[in-house]
Amino acid sequence: MRLRPWKAVLAACLLGMGALVPLLSPPAAVAAAPRQSALHPVNAATALEPAAARTAAAERSYAGLTGVFAASNTTAEPVPAVDLAPHAAAAVLMDASSGQVLWAKNPNARRPAASVTKLMTMAVILNAIRSGRVRWNDLVSASEAAVRTPGAQIWLELGETMSVRALFYAVAVHSANDAAVALAEYVGGTLPHFVEMMNAEARRLGLRDTLYTDPSGLDDQNAYTSAYDVALLSRYLVIDHPNVLAYTKTWEYRLRANKLWMVNRNRLLTRVPGVDGLKTGYTERAGYSLAATAIRGSTRLIAVVLGDPSSQARFDEATALLQWGFSHYATVAVAARGEVLARLPVDGGARRTAAVVPAHPFGVTVPRGQEKSVATRVQLPGLLIAPLRAGQEVGFIAAATGGREVARVPLVVRNAVPRLGPVWLWVRMWRGSWPWR
Repeated sequence: MRLRPWKAVLAACLLGMGALVPLLSPPAAVAAAPRQSALHPVNAATALEPAAARTAAAERSYAGLTGVFAASNTTAEPVPAVDLAPHAAAAVLMDASSGQVLWAKNPNARRPAASVTKLMTMAVILNAIRSGRVRWNDLVSASEAAVRTPGAQIWLELGETMSVRALFYAVAVHSANDAAVALAEYVGGTLPHFVEMMNAEARRLGLRDTLYTDPSGLDDQNAYTSAYDVALLSRYLVIDHPNVLAYTKTWEYRLRANKLWMVNRNRLLTRVPGVDGLKTGYTERAGYSLAATAIRGSTRLIAVVLGDPSSQARFDEATALLQWGFSHYATVAVAARGEVLARLPVDGGARRTAAVVPAHPFGVTVPRGQEKSVATRVQLPGLLIAPLRAGQEVGFIAAATGGREVARVPLVVRNAVPRLGPVWLWVRMWRGSWPWR
């Protein structure tokens, strides 16, 4: 496009007048999604509509009510007449899709974590790998601290090197404490710094009843967690790092040129259909614990039992929780991965519209027979203001049953939209092509 001479001169004069651009834009308040309840329409929010009308299968979701990943701590009917975990000190059955608690016993009681601690160790390592700071093929040298770590081991020798992947298998399959320490030192630089990373991640995820003091879960009077926090952490792993299941579902793994044979400590992998994780734990102080997850069809459940008196009791009670959950609940799809739910106009952007998608695939689990009762609602502003980052939150989609919100997932911008410079903004104005016209 060629500008007329007088327009070109005026445009050049405006190169340093970026400060005038905001004066030409609508109020910035419309750039952010309103904070009202998901069940009360505001601005461009849609009306409630049956979720059964949506055909895409939901795979992952956030609820985002506490921290960045905490979920609704409500219990959905039906509640069994019998105690599903009579011997456990604490237990939780959670729907992985929405984060709803389907059954609970002392869910927020603070308990010793034992090796269930390694769920957070794996989460921090996976975060580092995703960020590019650590690679699966990196070689890790065993320190004296790793070699001397008691408990379950792969018997690392001082200075022995193994890949991050091999050590991660040792943690996920064999619950090896020395491997956990070696990885922690490699990722965090020092053990104390890695523990700081663990606790920072716990705060970010909204784990309110959790404190870590080491990466392996050895007995410490100052360390604790809760069944609800373990369920939240498990949900984060299976949703945000689903590749972890490739490791936790591995029944056997061999190290050192097949000289060391490891068998998974989670016996449910071979006993209960659909189980593909996650972590066992035991110390004398903590008792026997288990965080288990299983998927059948589109429904994924997480069962956590802490403080059982025996290994058999933890497996039996986790099995009872999962079997009861699958018998009584079904998952309804709400929004699929990458599904474009809206295209919003953008003020001052290099593109005039931005596609809005769910931050993660989203579904909600309800009692069987009530699948058609689920309603959904999208809430978004009427206009976005550039610049926009890819993944920037601009609204949410909520799911409700019986008029009560049970879960929500953020809606985000799919692709970044940079802001136009002042010259091209004026050119658009002269051409009568402002985004809101």
